[in-house]
Amino acid sequence: MVLVEKLEELFNPILKDMGVGLVSVNMLPGEVGTECQILIENLDASPVSVDLCSKVSRTLSAFLDVNDVFPHKYNLVVSSAGIDRPLVKVDDYKKFKGEDVIIQTRQVVNGLKKHFGKLDGIDEKTNEVILVDDKKQVLKIKYDLISKANLDRVSKIFNKQKAK
Repeated sequence: MVLVEKLEELFNPILKDMGVGLVSVNMLPGEVGTECQILIENLDASPVSVDLCSKVSRTLSAFLDVNDVFPHKYNLVVSSAGIDRPLVKVDDYKKFKGEDVIIQTRQVVNGLKKHFGKLDGIDEKTNEVILVDDKKQVLKIKYDLISKANLDRVSKIFNKQKAK
């Protein structure tokens, strides 16, 4: 089992008991040892506070230390997934159906590598993410071609303020 998957498996029940969802775990080489980056969200969809990030950090650090998960030095960084939350798992494409998203692909799809639109879910039979653009055209993108995907809530806020 890859370390990231192991950490997700270990962290999920702890975070769930705290009312927190695990969005992603990333491991990066750091200045001193490994940097373990954790993105979280509240299960009730309320904003994530700095205090909550701090509480999660203390809880997970204690867990990692007691269970000696890292045999070397590590730095744990806990952050909110943010307003433009990344979509990292297949279930995210179901959970955020109806939301505006930005999807970047590894190769050109319909003449573009960056796609904007309303998420219409994922077809699990074909493994395609369904996106409806502002002209109501449906675009199907193979899940494996997606290099990055995020909710696009900032554009909506910006456009509302711009219209005032």
